[in-house]
Amino acid sequence: MFIQGGIFEEYIYWLIEDNFDFDQVMFNVKIEFDFKVLNEFDVLMIKDNHLHVIECKLRKSVAGEDYVYKLDSVIDYLDDDGKGMIVAIGGDNDRLTDSGNAKRSFSLGAKARARSADILIHHSKIF
Repeated sequence: MFIQGGIFEEYIYWLIEDNFDFDQVMFNVKIEFDFKVLNEFDVLMIKDNHLHVIECKLRKSVAGEDYVYKLDSVIDYLDDDGKGMIVAIGGDNDRLTDSGNAKRSFSLGAKARARSADILIHHSKIF
């Protein structure tokens, strides 16, 4: 889990820090929205006083709709002009489980919601 979480998030952090001109980049940030209501953000970036968010997932299957919903629901709370991105590496969008059931990471509805909320999805099987 440490590789799927902390190390992957730090890797994305350093890619951004070394290759882009953001005012500030942070990873593994916890923000308290209300008393005892915490949200964890994998990567936050500030540019020209606008906050942008990246959600990092390094696993074979992700609940894409949940991550789109999470970013859509909090990004406007953080910054009206902020943008979001989901980086999901490690599996196909459509796959079969070991028991033969079909599973989809990002449905057409989740992708449409992401587009309307200005959330970019980068989903790849290969790192």
